[in-house]
Amino acid sequence: RQHPLTATALAGQPRGEAPDITPPRRVSLGTQPDYTWNGKGVRLDDVRDGTPAAQAGLQPGDIIVEVNGTPVESLGAYAQVLKQLQPGEEIDIRYRRNDEDSRTRARLNVR
Repeated sequence: RQHPLTATALAGQPRGEAPDITPPRRVSLGTQPDYTWNGKGVRLDDVRDGTPAAQAGLQPGDIIVEVNGTPVESLGAYAQVLKQLQPGEEIDIRYRRNDEDSRTRARLNVR
């Protein structure tokens, strides 16, 4: 007997293609990406006050290029990295500000 989630995920799926059963994101860093950015990394449009990102010193305009040693080439890659993390986990972030690379650490909140 198939697990109900598997059966649902497979219904209507084109033959030979795996269903997208990526877990939902459970963490929040407190950033708003710049959706118009088309360079490498994720440019921050906003950093909400009191969030892990603000506490780590991130600012609007910063470009996140790596999380825990994993390169962040795009917004999609960033979302995939965040989906693998747990609330309360401390992460290492490499970012670019004014053409200079810097590092910081942040402890993730529950989303």
